[in-house]
Amino acid sequence: RGLEEFTAPESREIQQTALARVFETGESTTIEILGTGAQGAPAYYEVRIAPITEAGRIEVVILVATDITERKQAEIALQQSERKNRAMLTAIPDLLMRIKSDGTCLDCILPASSTTVAFAPIHQHLSEVLSPDLLAQELQWLQQAKVTGELQVWEHQLRRYGVECDEEVRLVPCGDDEFLVIVRDITDRKRAETLLRQSEAKQSALIRALPDLIMRMTGDGVYLDFFPTSVFKML
Repeated sequence: RGLEEFTAPESREIQQTALARVFETGESTTIEILGTGAQGAPAYYEVRIAPITEAGRIEVVILVATDITERKQAEIALQQSERKNRAMLTAIPDLLMRIKSDGTCLDCILPASSTTVAFAPIHQHLSEVLSPDLLAQELQWLQQAKVTGELQVWEHQLRRYGVECDEEVRLVPCGDDEFLVIVRDITDRKRAETLLRQSEAKQSALIRALPDLIMRMTGDGVYLDFFPTSVFKML
């Protein structure tokens, strides 16, 4: 029976290329292929191909195949799990990072989409996106998290692509000199809070300017609010 009968179609080209290279160079090589295992079930093999030289010529090669099915299945399962986890993390509307205590960025996962100004990617260090003042502040939080081992939460303002933005930062230790950072854009929330305070201040000013007494009371006659409040002392 030919060698190809034991090799899956998708691995035959890899195998033929490796054989040709050994005959051409005289150097051993190792490949991984998908083949047929016990009872015809698919199996993964690590195949070492070594030449045998006679009179200075390569006449034949030796193939030593080791069944690595369990290892490959574990690797495939791990890769699938990593892809799934990364897809789930990408779906989160926050910026996720793994960083070291000196601000070195180990990993940066940008959200797939955002209704606000996009986060700037960080390739090597936090200094790529943070001003010196904000960087110094973040390094202090990193040190505090390193000493206490506890979650640190704070807010700051910065400019992203020329737009003033508000961010909430959550930082927690997740390894030896390694930290998980979650950055959430809270610009819309901060703007809404500002508008609410401005509206309440405006309404309060209008009420204080009225010459009449205004009261709020329940159905059973309990007074809730008096405007102006100085009237309360006289009642």
